[in-house]
Amino acid sequence: MEAVIKNKWDLRFIKLAEEVGSWSKDLRTGVGSIIVDDDNNPISMGYNGFARKTDDSIGDRYLPENKLKWTIHSEANAIINCARHNQCTVNTTMYVTLFPCNNCAGMIVNAGIKRVVCKNKPDFNNEKWGESWKISKTIFEEAGVEVTYINE
Repeated sequence: MEAVIKNKWDLRFIKLAEEVGSWSKDLRTGVGSIIVDDDNNPISMGYNGFARKTDDSIGDRYLPENKLKWTIHSEANAIINCARHNQCTVNTTMYVTLFPCNNCAGMIVNAGIKRVVCKNKPDFNNEKWGESWKISKTIFEEAGVEVTYINE
Protein backbone atom coordinates (compact mmCIF):
# COMPACT_ATOMS: atom_id res chain seq x y z
CA MET A 1 0.00 0.00 0.00
CA GLU A 2 1.42 3.35 -0.98
CA ALA A 3 0.22 6.83 -0.20
CA VAL A 4 1.41 10.35 -0.79
CA ILE A 5 0.38 12.46 2.16
CA LYS A 6 1.82 15.76 3.26
CA ASN A 7 0.60 16.38 6.77
CA LYS A 8 2.42 18.51 9.31
CA TRP A 9 3.63 15.55 11.39
CA ASP A 10 5.08 13.74 8.39
CA LEU A 11 6.90 16.88 7.31
CA ARG A 12 8.19 17.58 10.83
CA PHE A 13 9.50 14.08 11.37
CA ILE A 14 11.13 13.86 7.94
CA LYS A 15 12.95 17.11 8.77
CA LEU A 16 14.02 15.59 12.07
CA ALA A 17 15.20 12.43 10.28
CA GLU A 18 17.23 14.64 7.93
CA GLU A 19 18.86 16.33 10.92
CA VAL A 20 19.69 12.97 12.51
CA GLY A 21 21.07 11.75 9.16
CA SER A 22 23.42 14.74 9.13
CA TRP A 23 25.13 13.27 12.21
CA SER A 24 26.46 10.40 10.09
CA LYS A 25 30.15 10.59 9.28
CA ASP A 26 29.27 9.20 5.86
CA LEU A 27 29.17 12.51 4.01
CA ARG A 28 27.98 10.89 0.79
CA THR A 29 24.93 9.07 2.15
CA GLY A 30 23.88 10.39 5.54
CA VAL A 31 20.63 8.58 6.26
CA GLY A 32 18.45 9.26 9.29
CA SER A 33 15.50 7.40 10.82
CA ILE A 34 13.00 8.32 13.52
CA ILE A 35 10.52 5.92 15.15
CA VAL A 36 7.35 7.56 16.43
CA ASP A 37 4.48 6.15 18.49
CA ASP A 38 0.75 6.67 17.81
CA ASP A 39 0.75 9.88 19.86
CA ASN A 40 3.48 11.44 17.66
CA ASN A 41 6.12 10.99 20.34
CA PRO A 42 9.57 10.11 18.98
CA ILE A 43 10.77 7.00 20.77
CA SER A 44 14.01 6.36 18.90
CA MET A 45 16.33 7.60 16.20
CA GLY A 46 19.26 6.29 14.25
CA TYR A 47 21.69 7.24 11.52
CA ASN A 48 23.95 5.15 9.34
CA GLY A 49 27.26 4.57 11.05
CA PHE A 50 29.61 2.06 12.55
CA ALA A 51 28.91 -0.13 15.57
CA ARG A 52 29.35 1.52 18.96
CA LYS A 53 32.95 1.70 20.14
CA THR A 54 34.19 0.96 16.61
CA ASP A 55 36.80 3.41 15.30
CA ASP A 56 34.98 5.50 12.72
CA SER A 57 37.97 7.74 12.07
CA ILE A 58 39.75 5.23 9.81
CA GLY A 59 39.35 6.57 6.29
CA ASP A 60 39.70 3.23 4.47
CA ARG A 61 36.48 2.05 6.09
CA TYR A 62 34.60 4.71 4.10
CA LEU A 63 35.89 3.58 0.72
CA PRO A 64 33.06 2.31 -1.53
CA GLU A 65 34.34 -1.26 -1.45
CA ASN A 66 34.47 -1.28 2.38
CA LYS A 67 31.70 1.05 3.56
CA LEU A 68 28.79 -1.40 3.52
CA LYS A 69 30.84 -3.96 5.42
CA TRP A 70 31.27 -1.53 8.32
CA THR A 71 28.05 0.45 8.30
CA ILE A 72 24.87 -0.29 10.21
CA HIS A 73 21.90 1.31 8.44
CA SER A 74 19.89 4.02 10.16
CA GLU A 75 16.73 1.90 10.29
CA ALA A 76 18.56 -0.92 12.10
CA ASN A 77 20.15 1.55 14.50
CA ALA A 78 16.76 3.09 15.33
CA ILE A 79 15.29 -0.37 16.03
CA ILE A 80 18.34 -1.37 18.09
CA ASN A 81 18.07 1.86 20.10
CA CYS A 82 14.45 0.98 20.92
CA ALA A 83 15.55 -2.42 22.18
CA ARG A 84 18.34 -0.89 24.27
CA HIS A 85 15.82 1.37 26.01
CA ASN A 86 12.95 -1.11 26.30
CA GLN A 87 10.77 0.80 23.82
CA CYS A 88 8.15 -1.20 21.97
CA THR A 89 8.16 -0.76 18.18
CA VAL A 90 4.84 -2.52 17.53
CA ASN A 91 2.33 -0.30 15.69
CA THR A 92 4.79 2.58 15.32
CA THR A 93 5.78 4.70 12.31
CA MET A 94 9.31 4.97 10.96
CA TYR A 95 10.43 8.11 9.14
CA VAL A 96 13.47 7.58 6.95
CA THR A 97 15.33 9.80 4.51
CA LEU A 98 16.11 6.97 2.05
CA PHE A 99 13.90 4.03 1.09
CA PRO A 100 14.98 0.98 3.15
CA CYS A 101 17.05 -1.84 1.68
CA ASN A 102 15.62 -5.35 1.74
CA ASN A 103 17.44 -6.29 4.96
CA CYS A 104 16.12 -3.24 6.77
CA ALA A 105 12.63 -3.84 5.35
CA GLY A 106 12.66 -7.28 6.96
CA MET A 107 13.76 -5.80 10.29
CA ILE A 108 11.06 -3.13 10.07
CA VAL A 109 8.37 -5.77 9.49
CA ASN A 110 9.68 -8.04 12.24
CA ALA A 111 9.81 -5.09 14.65
CA GLY A 112 6.07 -4.59 14.11
CA ILE A 113 6.38 -1.14 12.54
CA LYS A 114 3.10 -0.48 10.71
CA ARG A 115 4.00 2.53 8.57
CA VAL A 116 7.11 3.81 6.83
CA VAL A 117 7.36 7.40 5.64
CA CYS A 118 10.15 8.11 3.15
CA LYS A 119 11.41 11.41 1.89
CA ASN A 120 11.36 10.30 -1.76
CA LYS A 121 10.02 7.43 -3.82
CA PRO A 122 12.95 5.20 -4.80
CA ASP A 123 14.25 4.78 -8.32
CA PHE A 124 13.67 1.07 -8.75
CA ASN A 125 16.05 1.15 -11.74
CA ASN A 126 18.95 2.40 -9.61
CA GLU A 127 22.00 0.34 -10.53
CA LYS A 128 23.23 -0.11 -6.95
CA TRP A 129 20.01 -0.36 -4.89
CA GLY A 130 17.17 -0.95 -7.37
CA GLU A 131 16.88 -4.71 -6.89
CA SER A 132 17.02 -4.38 -3.11
CA TRP A 133 14.35 -1.67 -3.17
CA LYS A 134 12.08 -3.83 -5.35
CA ILE A 135 12.34 -6.61 -2.77
CA SER A 136 11.67 -4.12 0.04
CA LYS A 137 8.55 -2.91 -1.72
CA THR A 138 7.31 -6.50 -1.99
CA ILE A 139 8.15 -7.22 1.67
CA PHE A 140 6.17 -4.16 2.78
CA GLU A 141 3.22 -5.00 0.52
CA GLU A 142 3.03 -8.62 1.68
CA ALA A 143 3.36 -7.63 5.35
CA GLY A 144 0.75 -4.86 5.09
CA VAL A 145 3.14 -2.05 5.99
CA GLU A 146 1.88 1.27 4.67
CA VAL A 147 4.51 3.26 2.76
CA THR A 148 4.13 7.02 2.36
CA TYR A 149 6.34 9.27 0.23
CA ILE A 150 6.72 12.95 1.11
CA ASN A 151 8.04 13.93 -2.34
CA GLU A 152 6.95 11.98 -5.35
